[in-house]
Amino acid sequence: MSEQNGTHTEAGYRTVHEIQPSGDVPLKEVADRFGEALAAPRAEVFGRVQRAARNLPGSRVVRVIPGFGLQENAPVHVMVLTLKEGVRQALVDTFTNERFWSRVETALEELVTGLGTQEGAPHLRFQTEGPDATSYTYDLLFALQDEETEGALYAISFCVRVDVGLPKDRLLALGLEDTAPFAIRLDAVSVRREV
Repeated sequence: MSEQNGTHTEAGYRTVHEIQPSGDVPLKEVADRFGEALAAPRAEVFGRVQRAARNLPGSRVVRVIPGFGLQENAPVHVMVLTLKEGVRQALVDTFTNERFWSRVETALEELVTGLGTQEGAPHLRFQTEGPDATSYTYDLLFALQDEETEGALYAISFCVRVDVGLPKDRLLALGLEDTAPFAIRLDAVSVRREV
């Protein structure tokens, strides 16, 4: 099994949002603060994201999900639904914005499928590659601001480590209906920022 040497771009978030124009600047500020935390060694990222969340002006931490784990031999679409539930739990309130949830689902599908087209992107970092297993990290920043949020911006740092019992070439070919042995660890922090 080989370790990746970190020769590609610095870590960063893939941002997925549905916000009003008034949320652009606050979202950038949240993204910048959380993004600084991703520059740390992986073992320190979650703690740094939590500190960044606590220190965001005009914000409060909504929920912290530390190390939610799932290990299962399951179809990809089942793993996507499980991760989508993680987004719901991080938001706490039941928001119904259809465009937001459609974007969330697409992003979570692409967390497991189509990885070959995302190689080298800041949000995707392969950790290990071997004949029987591949592991990678994938970092998403979700944001929602609409009438249901009463104009406030909700943002979620959604950092996932995925271990798949497949070599990388087979992982890159996975579709939503394919089944594979997954072990997923999710660290999430959500904040509400007044706009």
